[in-house]
Amino acid sequence: MLKAVICGMEHSGTTLVSDLLRQSGNLESGFECGVLMVPTPRQFPDLDPFYGFMKEGWSISEEDLAHCCDTDSFPEFYDRLKAASSLIENRHDLFDKTPRYIAELPLVLERTDAPVVMIHKDPRASVYSDYKRSGNANFDEWLETYAPRKLRYMRNCYQGYALGIAQADRVCSISLEQLCFASRETSERMFAHIGEAFEIDYLLLDSLRYKNTRAKFVSADIVLEYKSTLTRAQQQEIETRFAEFGDWFY
Repeated sequence: MLKAVICGMEHSGTTLVSDLLRQSGNLESGFECGVLMVPTPRQFPDLDPFYGFMKEGWSISEEDLAHCCDTDSFPEFYDRLKAASSLIENRHDLFDKTPRYIAELPLVLERTDAPVVMIHKDPRASVYSDYKRSGNANFDEWLETYAPRKLRYMRNCYQGYALGIAQADRVCSISLEQLCFASRETSERMFAHIGEAFEIDYLLLDSLRYKNTRAKFVSADIVLEYKSTLTRAQQQEIETRFAEFGDWFY
């Protein structure tokens, strides 16, 4: 049985949510999956690059992964994945963290009954994160090329977000800012949504698997870094270009 689905635009905090869930000792997952974006697990091998990431991300053999996909049932796929992955112990409940699911949320909700946790962050922080990863020294020049492509993708994600807000019984929507600035309350709400108890010491993040989480605690630095690096004019340019995503500004 799939315990939960975690989604949100890339670099918006999905790995942090995963790390928090793992602190309970009851929940586990590989890095990303993506199977819910195809009509049936049998078609998953054709989904690049997600299928290609599974062997390393879930510590599973090619043969076992092929067996997982040899079914039309998503619950059966996840049961086989849990049994085959060396990351997952029998005591664990499985969750699927795939950021891209937010852009395909209608299909995801059709293909699993698992509760969904959906996370987003301020577009200024999101754009800055992508800029930092680009290694480009000239922000204004980079933004001209980047913005049109990012806008198209964010519109798809924002449609998924709107659907999630409308289906609050299935989808728990949180922002990375809420998780950083109101960590206890937001974590309690998130854990309750998936039917798990929350303990305050989970926020210490003692069990980290991936380097994407930069600190062993929930830190405000990850959402405020853009303020100390981008000029006010550059921040305003982002606000103007991405104004249509109003609910995401913090």
